[in-house]
Amino acid sequence: LVCDALGECATFEYINGQPVKHYGPSLPHKALTNSAYSESVQFAQRFAPFGGVLANLPLGSASLNRFVRLAVASKDASRTAQVGEAFDALDSVKAALTVYQIVYEPLQKQVHFKTSKNTQTRTIEFAGLDTACSEPTQAYDLDATDSGDIQSQLGDITSSHHAAQLAKAMDLMALPQPQRTVLENQARVYPMR
Repeated sequence: LVCDALGECATFEYINGQPVKHYGPSLPHKALTNSAYSESVQFAQRFAPFGGVLANLPLGSASLNRFVRLAVASKDASRTAQVGEAFDALDSVKAALTVYQIVYEPLQKQVHFKTSKNTQTRTIEFAGLDTACSEPTQAYDLDATDSGDIQSQLGDITSSHHAAQLAKAMDLMALPQPQRTVLENQARVYPMR
């Protein structure tokens, strides 16, 4: 799910190897879980808030159940809903394997996020970023214990930083040596600015 600075949103999925997008009238709910969007919308239509006959919202952590609850929360939210309310809605659909929770405020040009390792709300204000192509790419350690505005914690990505992050990802995926070698060789030639 992506949204622009005006709050217009779209989904982009690959289904059976084909790109599928939903926007405007084909995006009735600004919500997305782990099921195909069209399947999720079809499932939601069974419930009263969306014209169906089932009065009780579905419970549990199944993707379609979470979609219905999130779609209701986003339908009920006003454009002036508070960030805390948005995180409350995300908490209500959080599954055991949820790693990131992200709240976008495109009109304010802010992104707020929490991770499973740090449940403190952190914020990036895009108005304060220099996005010129001539500027170095920046990164933030998502495992850091910061909270609040993390703008000053952004740092330039160096070749060694890139290599360390790649090694960390390969360790988490338990990648076998042949694939590690290919990725490590590609990282060596990765252009850093």
